Amino acid sequence: MRTARFMFGREFAIFKYLVAVTDHLAAFMFFLGIAFSYFARKSGNKLLSRIIYLAAILGIISGFVIFGIRMHNPKGMNLPLLAFNRKLIIFIAGAAIISSALALLNLIRAFVFKKDNFLSKIFCYTQLFVAVILVTSSLMYLIPPVIQFTREFVYFGEAGISTNAMLRALGFVIGIFVCLLLLLSSYKVHRSLETEIQKITFLFLSACAFALEFSAASISALQRLKLIPLTDNIFKIMIWRGENPNAFLYLQLALGVLMFAFVMGGLGLMGAPLWNGYLGKTLIHEAIVEHIHVLGHAAKGASGTLPFMTAGAESFMFSVCEWLFLISGGLTVSYVIKLFVALFDS
Repeated sequence: MRTARFMFGREFAIFKYLVAVTDHLAAFMFFLGIAFSYFARKSGNKLLSRIIYLAAILGIISGFVIFGIRMHNPKGMNLPLLAFNRKLIIFIAGAAIISSALALLNLIRAFVFKKDNFLSKIFCYTQLFVAVILVTSSLMYLIPPVIQFTREFVYFGEAGISTNAMLRALGFVIGIFVCLLLLLSSYKVHRSLETEIQKITFLFLSACAFALEFSAASISALQRLKLIPLTDNIFKIMIWRGENPNAFLYLQLALGVLMFAFVMGGLGLMGAPLWNGYLGKTLIHEAIVEHIHVLGHAAKGASGTLPFMTAGAESFMFSVCEWLFLISGGLTVSYVIKLFVALFDS
């Protein structure tokens, strides 16, 4: 019962920030992994993928700059940045729709001509240009609220290094880690596809899901900017988006369920918090530490719980066991990562 209260009490802080981070970044990370893979395979020297990497770095830096501007003058910049974010949502939706349309046309081209030609290069570089704009603007929009989470670890009245603050920070870090694993997963799955038609199809489906998500958000943004009237249909779309905020996230995740399932199994084997292996590993470690603590209070020269051993010798032996347990936990992480790379690295 005490364990259950711990799992659903303090660890709720971990779960809250893990969900918040993944809710913001997961769908985009899935699309970004496919974009990295697609443009890496279209260029033998990986030039195109490096351009996408630079676009991602530029978007992250821009997000930090926007967050810094807001923190520098919270009251004065709140309304201008709110209007800027709404315009940015509309811009992202337009770029995502164009990216989807280009992927569809490129897919039709691949069905008709089968092999690469001059037309395929035109589509590739046009898609690259749109992808750079989409990646940069999306990260510019997504990064500031994620950074804002780091300012919420310590609640009012709490100590700066309280247990709950550390658990919230842990949930944030795990959320970032899960999103990075999702990016790697979509990248590796897309690389393992054999034909160009398969690669373009997955890029098209992911871009469509991303376009639908931001198109629904852009309708709300357009109405709040007074660029379109508030009709019954517009109001219904706004209500539906509010009631189903994760619909498009689920659509993106459905495309990479196989790799994501492997990641979940790997996190369970590692004993990551909130996964099935965490409770067992924690109880084993706590039992070892508690036994060492009990033996430490025994009188000097007293017998231990094991035959032919004093309490001091038994305490030393269990201290060695604790270090072996921690080292083996690290080895578990190592072999899961090695297995992950061996299975999915093409």
